[in-house]
Amino acid sequence: MQRGRWRRRQRVRWGSNISENKPYDACIQRAANLIDSKEFDEAVDHLLSAESDWKKTKLYQAYLGYAYFYTDEFGKAILCFDKVLSEVEAAENILFMRGLSFDRLDDVESALKDYLQVLKINPEAQSVHRNIGLLYESLGNLQKAKDYYELAFDIDDNDPGIRQRLAGLNF
Repeated sequence: MQRGRWRRRQRVRWGSNISENKPYDACIQRAANLIDSKEFDEAVDHLLSAESDWKKTKLYQAYLGYAYFYTDEFGKAILCFDKVLSEVEAAENILFMRGLSFDRLDDVESALKDYLQVLKINPEAQSVHRNIGLLYESLGNLQKAKDYYELAFDIDDNDPGIRQRLAGLNF
């Protein structure tokens, strides 16, 4: 997965999807810089030491969930994403990250549920189609995997990983 490009887009989306008065811009910027620099453990430490008022915000929970995800603490990431989703209706990027977290914990049913919710919001989410294809392939449901890979390929036919997967599933 091309994390860097996706991460930059998601930070912009978080600002618009989770709109709130942001008196903690310096803390947000520091957390974002640590995450972009792949200093995920430092990002978690920085976020956990933040002022208690900011810890109650959705944006804080989103960044902390993101940092937990990249430190492979998927259970903690899910808890953070759940807090955001309880207050924000259908935040595409948070659903995607929570789905990835469930995926990494091998909770296929929950991952699939979140991925399908993302597709309801954004049917053109190529990475979600790809991830659903990967889930179905891991379960041995090759026809469904192929269907989702084809949808992903229709959205972005320059993705060599999708092309390779489709070639491997030609039956």
